[in-house]
Amino acid sequence: MKIQIKDIELVFSENQQQFLDKIKMTIQNNYELILSCLGENKTIDISKDESNFNDTFYYIVKEVFNNDNNKQAFSDKDFLSALHVEALIRRKKFFNTTIVEQNPNMSDELLSSLIAYKYFESNGTFDDFVEYLKDRNNEEKIFQWLQDVSRWDTYNYLLNITSNFLKTDDNEFFKQMNYITSIWFGRVIDNIQYKDDSNKEYQKISEKEFDTLFYEFLNYINAPVEWIKIYNELKVKGLIIIEKEKEYDNSMCFLDNDGIFKILIGNGDNLRGFCNFVHEFIHYVSRQKGLSIEKMAVSEFPSIFFEKISAEFLEEKGYSNQIVNQIINDRESNNYSLITSMQPLFSDLIRYINYGEINKSDKMSFYKNLIESINRTRKKLLKIITDAGEQVEDLSAFEEIKVDIEKDVDDECDLMIDSFIKEGLLVINGYQYLLDSYLVEQVLNRRNNDNTIIEKMINVTDNLGTTSVKDILTLFGIENALQEGAAKKLIKK
Repeated sequence: MKIQIKDIELVFSENQQQFLDKIKMTIQNNYELILSCLGENKTIDISKDESNFNDTFYYIVKEVFNNDNNKQAFSDKDFLSALHVEALIRRKKFFNTTIVEQNPNMSDELLSSLIAYKYFESNGTFDDFVEYLKDRNNEEKIFQWLQDVSRWDTYNYLLNITSNFLKTDDNEFFKQMNYITSIWFGRVIDNIQYKDDSNKEYQKISEKEFDTLFYEFLNYINAPVEWIKIYNELKVKGLIIIEKEKEYDNSMCFLDNDGIFKILIGNGDNLRGFCNFVHEFIHYVSRQKGLSIEKMAVSEFPSIFFEKISAEFLEEKGYSNQIVNQIINDRESNNYSLITSMQPLFSDLIRYINYGEINKSDKMSFYKNLIESINRTRKKLLKIITDAGEQVEDLSAFEEIKVDIEKDVDDECDLMIDSFIKEGLLVINGYQYLLDSYLVEQVLNRRNNDNTIIEKMINVTDNLGTTSVKDILTLFGIENALQEGAAKKLIKK
């Protein structure tokens, strides 16, 4: 008798029916593992003795997991962290913004097997591991073990990947990360009452007016003829997607599923949408010239610059004299939101860069001292009030804080890992906006002394794929922009 389990043929005798379900389950749970070792035959014959299957399965697992080469790879210091990240990406469906991409060559079966192998290496024997693979019960318990033993190593693993990425080509920013992020965080503190006017009403414009304005803008900046041709091509091929009356701005230059770059404009029926289009059009031009990921630090630089120039252009055209301030405030609001939401990750990344790995004991000591300080303050404040003869009806504000610090710092670490995996690219993408907004302000401050700035920016746009932060500092004469004291020259709006 025989049955087919996908591509594997199982041959058995009639009196072996009682063993069949368990053997089928083992094959289904370890299909890829078994198939890889069967060769061209792809047949398992247990008709003479069902114990042959157990022996065969044990041999297969041993060949794959217990050979010297693989055991050496499994002992790598980052192996558990890599498995942890891979498991989280799949479990929580973190895609597109991850700093570590899902490994396309690793199946869910293999990932589960590798995690289990490491578990039984510490909590059992190789025989226990083989038996586990047959039914794969307690998978959740094993994942929880993985999280408990590797969370802090995993967090440092992600910090290391990010810092190495930044070092690769963006070394100028890498060296000044603390400086740039502190500038923007300082602005958040200075503007704590800042009102986000992202829902403000912008003046409506028709599609014809939009089109005419853009041609006039290209003439205003003396854009190359090639840019005009690019715009005409975008229109003819229908590569500009305009959405109207969106509650939020989702404008982007993106690679569509058909492999073609397109521009999506949110609120394309108003002046904000026009400036958004200018921003994304500059991205499109840069991508046509081959912008590479290695130059990501400056990828927002020309787009933010021309976005602000487009607001000035509109003002000169006679539109609301508030448009420049509105566009600048929108950019400020974006940067405030970014630095506020990403500050914990930026903070730990800077700390990792400057002082090395972040460990649990340091975090526990910090929170322990913080809580003790708060409790002392509450106690003193209550004593002052009662000594003054005041009655306190509600003592909840003066109660001693009691928390499980170890559990809290572990939970915080798990949240940071999730945030890093889910938004890891936003750390890298986010710093572009912070850095490039700052550099644009520095450049605009020099316009009275340099009437070739727009011409230079057009050249930067056309050659962004080979332009570094250092190149920009030199080209625009702002070599000291990333040094202490330069922030005093920032435009305050």
